[in-house]
Order: sequence, then structure tokens, then C-alpha cells
Amino acid sequence: MITHIFLTTIVPILAMVAIGFAMDRKFSMDLDTLSKINFYVVSPAFLFTNTYTYVFTPESSQVIWLTVIGFAVTWLGSWLLERASRMDTARAGIMRNAILFNNCGNIGVPLIVFIYSNEPFLQGGEAIWLQAAIGIQIVVFAFQNIVTNSFGFYFAGSGKMSACDALAIVFKMPIIYSIALALALNVGGVPIKDTPIWPIISNISNALVMIALFTLGVQLSRTPFNFWSGPVLWGSAGRLIMGPLLMWLAIVGYSLWIEPVGSLVSQVLIISAAVPSGVTTALIAAILHSHADYATQLVVATTVLSAVTLPCVIMFSSWL
Repeated sequence: MITHIFLTTIVPILAMVAIGFAMDRKFSMDLDTLSKINFYVVSPAFLFTNTYTYVFTPESSQVIWLTVIGFAVTWLGSWLLERASRMDTARAGIMRNAILFNNCGNIGVPLIVFIYSNEPFLQGGEAIWLQAAIGIQIVVFAFQNIVTNSFGFYFAGSGKMSACDALAIVFKMPIIYSIALALALNVGGVPIKDTPIWPIISNISNALVMIALFTLGVQLSRTPFNFWSGPVLWGSAGRLIMGPLLMWLAIVGYSLWIEPVGSLVSQVLIISAAVPSGVTTALIAAILHSHADYATQLVVATTVLSAVTLPCVIMFSSWL
């Protein structure tokens, strides 16, 4: 089963990343432009279309609570790991970012699309769980974007940035307004699918998987592969192993003490918790001049090693 999962889920993702990697080595792609297209155009369009079409169910609030609880538990786990590794304060903040903030956009969303479009997550050959799985991932995607661009700056700055500064950054993010507008239209029942704007936004939204993975490939082509050191391996273990394990424990605890959690919700949240560190964490470290090399190596290491750990997590989640 692991081989099947690797071939149908991980290989397509690696192939598109490899295309971006090769194209940059051959033509020196404009990474800044690609990143801006992803951040200001494609991601907001993707979040808008999926938030607008999202069907609210009793599980919606459960997904939100579990996302928040999982984040809090992982924060505690990263704090314990920092103490065990005896890192200095500044470097510990970078490792905390790498563990807490994953690449749910560039890898998480494409991963969920590929997983629930293939066995063993099909039923009668149909991807009946795909849209519901994407809906759950949207919650994680939005939450991760908000906390990464607020707490991420605060942690990387070792507490030098005030809470007001971190909050101000959040309100500069286009996805906040994209989600807010889509929610308002969704809840208000405003029909826009028959308007000229809908096919435009939909077509842009459909470009997310390719643009996100292509951009990741370009980013990786410019990053030196030198991550076999203690601090990098500590952070990688925290992101790829501790992350999904703590999310699973959070789900088990929630099921025991509050209410049962459905298999699909459990699967998507655990898989999402197993994706590599977000590229944004390295960009934040570079902006703040705080151990940028270490942050970059964590992103590269977790991305490469996830090719081994993700199939195992996906297989485990399929048993839930």
C-alpha cells in the first residue's frame, strides 16, 4: 500500500516540483514574481472559490476547534523539544516556526487533492470525499496563513515584535479579505456563479496546484542541500513525526472528552499536520535577519524527508 500511495500521491507532487527545479536551473525563473502571483492572485482565488462553495455542517465548528487545539498542543511539543535540544533563544524561535507552520498551501492542498482522487480513498471508483476533504483543508490553510504571518514574525524576532505589529501584518494579507468576502456571500446566499466573474476566479483557482508546486521547485533549486546536522534533524523530527503524532493525540482526546470525530476529519487533519515546514518561515527569518540559513535548511530537509514520512502517515490515516 505504501508503494501505491507513493506512486499515486507523492510522485506526481515531486514531478511538478522537479519541473520548477529544472526550469529554474535552465532559465533562472523570476522567483519574486512567482511568489507574488501565488500569494496575491492564485491563493486568494482558491480560498475564495472554496469558501464560497463550502457547505457548513455540524462538523465545521469541530474542524476549527481541532485545528486550534492541534496548534496549541504542537506549540507545547515544540517548547519541550527546544528545552531538550538546549538551543539559544533566537534559534529556538526559528525551530518553533518550522514545527508549527507547515506548507499547507504549496504542498498541503495539492496533497489532499491527489490523495482523495486515488485509492484507497475512492469508493466505487469515484472521488466522493474529495470536495469535503478540500473543505477541511481550507480551514487549515486559512488558519495557517494567519498564524504564520503573525506569530511567525513574533517567534522569529524572539519576541522583539509587539503583538500590535504582528496583528498589523495579518490585515495586510489578501487572503483575509478574500475569505471574509466569500463567507459573507456564502452566508448571505448571494448567487455569483452565473456572473462573468465566477469563471475568471475559478480558472485562476484551478492553477493553484501547478503554480504552488512549480514555485516550490524554483525555491528548492536555489537552496543548498546541507541539512545533516543535529539542530536541523531535531526540527525535522518535530515537524514530520511529532506534528502528526500530536494531532492524532489531540483528536483522540477530543473524541474521548468532547465528541466523536469522523474518519475524514481525522484523516485530513493528521495528513495536513505531516506536511513539511512552510517556505514562509524561511522568508520571515531572512526578513528579520534571524538564522536565515538554519530556517532554509529546515524547509529543505523537511521537504526532502517528507517523501519518506508522508506515505507512512497517509497509510496510517487510511486505517482510521
